[in-house]
This record gives sequence, structure tokens and C-alpha cells, in this order.
Amino acid sequence: MPRRHIALAILASSFPLVAWADLSGTVTLGANTSLNLDTGKTGSSGGDFLWNGTLLTPQGKAGAFNFFTSADAGPTQFNNLTQATVSSILPNLFSSGPIPSNLLTVGDILAVHTNGGNYAKLLVTADSGGSLGLKYVTFGVSGTGGGTPAPSITAVENAATNIPPELPNAAVAQGALFVVKGSNLGPASLAIATAYPFTSS
Repeated sequence: MPRRHIALAILASSFPLVAWADLSGTVTLGANTSLNLDTGKTGSSGGDFLWNGTLLTPQGKAGAFNFFTSADAGPTQFNNLTQATVSSILPNLFSSGPIPSNLLTVGDILAVHTNGGNYAKLLVTADSGGSLGLKYVTFGVSGTGGGTPAPSITAVENAATNIPPELPNAAVAQGALFVVKGSNLGPASLAIATAYPFTSS
């Protein structure tokens, strides 16, 4: 096992395992039904989307990016769409504008940034008679109470070189310091070590 992966395994064990779980499910929205992707609950208002029978409208700070996929390709592309891909979409590409029914064809995929600060993906499974069928996965929210985004690691790099993991010479040697990059990894202010070796807390 490469040493880089050992470092990741040690880091992962320092977070509660439940914080890394995804929330997934299927739902059929009738007219004037909202969907909260941070909890998976539906209602008559609030949430991340409101479906009025002809428009799917992001609510609050939520935004969506439509991939415009086909019925044949959609399910496979949905399954292959990762948190890293969704979270790498530029913030200005997530729109708060309503999405009309004619753009929500079966197999269509939406990437979503939720009101809770999480990322999600939606697959349209049905759109007929004013009802909208959706399959969804919200990354890293199960067990976090739906309002606190889970930690998201985008890279582990050697602290001396900061070479991205996919490039040569990026390995982290045993005993070396490494940098973990991502979001929701700790407090807003850094804790600076004043003595070595590090002590466990």
C-alpha cells in the first residue's frame, strides 16, 4: 500500500465514520411539493427545491446545474458522478433560476449545492401528469443533522513539496508531515504545534 494511502487511512479514522455517509433515495413530487436534499424530507414549502407541476425552482441559497443528459446515458452517468466532480463545478454555474418541465426529461441529471452547504446529484426518473420522479444522492450528510456539512478531502500532499497526488513524486514518506486540503476539516482558526513530537488529544 502506498504511504499516501496509509496517511489517508489514519486521517479517516480520526473522523466519526457516520459523518462520511451519503443520503440517497427516490421521491415523487406532486404539484406544490418541496424537497430538502439535506434531510430527504418533502413538504409544502422550504427545502432546496419546490416543484409546482411545471417548474422545479431552487429555494433559498440552493442552486442547480443541469447536465442535459439522455434517457439512455443518464443512469450510468448519474452513478459515475462523484462528489469531487459536483463540488468542482464553478459557483457561478449553479443557478437559482426555475427549471421548466420540458428540460427535465427522463435521464436528465442535476448537480446541486444545497442550502445546508452540501453537494448533491439528482436523476429525473419520471415527468408526467404534473408529477416529477427523482433519484437523489446528497454527499456526506447522513448523521450530521442535515445542517452541518461533513468533511470533504480533495487532496493529501507532502507538506514540503505540495505536489498533487496524481503527479510523480507526490508520495508522503513515513514520518513526514503532510497537508490535507478540502472543506469542513476543522475550526476556522489554525492550531499551531509548539512542541515535537506531536501529542495525541
